[in-house]
Amino acid sequence: MPLIVATILALLNPISLAYDIGLQLSFLSVICIISFGKQLTRFFSFLGSFFDEAMSLTVAATLGTFPITLFYFGTFSLVGPLANLLAAPAIPILMYGGIMTLVASAFSSSIAYILGYIPWFAVTYLSEIISLFGSQRWSLLSIDLAQYREEFMIISLGFLVLALVHFQKSHQSRFTV
Repeated sequence: MPLIVATILALLNPISLAYDIGLQLSFLSVICIISFGKQLTRFFSFLGSFFDEAMSLTVAATLGTFPITLFYFGTFSLVGPLANLLAAPAIPILMYGGIMTLVASAFSSSIAYILGYIPWFAVTYLSEIISLFGSQRWSLLSIDLAQYREEFMIISLGFLVLALVHFQKSHQSRFTV
């Protein structure tokens, strides 16, 4: 579904592909998650059933967004996959805790106040993970691509074409009638 939405947005406004960094990042991460997610899950199976999927999705999205991130920002996080792996368990707690707090607030502010500690705990945990990994000087690799921007974009486009071909081949049976 996200791929369909991104395609429709790109068709409605093709210029957005060139200038909307968020759309580029989202599109590439979804393509790589779909294309490489299952293979990476098998690779990370030693982490256990929850963490292998979390790590495979993180690595696939990182592979997809690496060229755009490096091109526009000139940086790459060396700790991103590990930080995301540690942060992953807090996301459902934050989401469901927030929903429960919201629903409870319609009936009782006292109950909502108590339930609010669930998402508060998750946000506090996420904040600590972000502070821990984000404060390390070595956690971010800066690369100056100024003189190699064109070559880097050609290589990145080649990577995108390979990912799209892999996506098409791996999902060909779904689209044939």
